[in-house]
Amino acid sequence: NCVLLVDTYNVLKSGVPNAIKVFNEVLVPRGFRPAGIRIDSGDITYTEAVDVLTGIGVLQGLTDGSYGPDHTMTRAEAAKIIAYLLLGDSAENLSAVTAPFDDVAADHWAAGYIAYCANAGIINGNGAGSFLPDQEVTAYQFGKMLLTAVGYGVNGEYTGSGWEIAVASDASALGIYDGLVGSLAGSQPMTRDEMALYAFN
Repeated sequence: NCVLLVDTYNVLKSGVPNAIKVFNEVLVPRGFRPAGIRIDSGDITYTEAVDVLTGIGVLQGLTDGSYGPDHTMTRAEAAKIIAYLLLGDSAENLSAVTAPFDDVAADHWAAGYIAYCANAGIINGNGAGSFLPDQEVTAYQFGKMLLTAVGYGVNGEYTGSGWEIAVASDASALGIYDGLVGSLAGSQPMTRDEMALYAFN
């Protein structure tokens, strides 16, 4: 007998059905019998944020069906999250006719999200025509994206050498980083779990 362990990410849509499928195809032929199912939320710190963002279609799992709370986020993935926060399901229809940046071809998987965010003034490149889509995004960079998405920073407050301080100040005042377990490492790569919290706030 064995117990199926299912992660909390998308429990009913993919977690339980996939666990049962694997059990039937792999374990039953080897003589195992199911004794029950256990839902494991131990690796997700901000379960309410993850559940809400998943429920409204903003957050999706990794290609293997897991949530991956400790995985870091890329700049391209962050642009996708912002687009979904602002547009809902219609964000899936975004596309790019031309390359939004030198290093983001029009057929790049995130080109539509990146182009949308760039056109809306939410993101910009590195000043040399590149966006660096595969670079890890920091909490301050994502905070800047969230702030500009709702109308902050229109007077250049988030540019220049003091942009991180300005973002930290505004994001803290608005509660974007509220509920974070531990101290904020704003200049370090952000995890998927942290991103869920910040976007939820």
